[in-house]
Amino acid sequence: MNVVVTVVRLLIAGVGGGVATGRVCFVEPGFDLDRALAGGVGDADGAWRFIRQFADSCAGPIVAGDGCDDDELRSSEARLGFPLPASLRQAYALMGRRDDLTRSAR
Repeated sequence: MNVVVTVVRLLIAGVGGGVATGRVCFVEPGFDLDRALAGGVGDADGAWRFIRQFADSCAGPIVAGDGCDDDELRSSEARLGFPLPASLRQAYALMGRRDDLTRSAR
């Protein structure tokens, strides 16, 4: 399964069960989850756009500094002994420091 799709599914699961922190996530008025998903999560660009919209509406916008830098990612890959899949690396680079978006509530 594509990592981007997995990230999107995890974020969607957070709508009802809380995003990462165990809290219930209520999206801002005007955010239409169905329309946002139907609008194009069929490719990576659409998935990243959705992730940004969802985060902005539910947990706060993703901003510079929310992601892991290249040194952190290389260090993680060295510890693991293999490179991260491209989509997972992009996710950590975008929002790897955002516990509210990356940690499991369970």
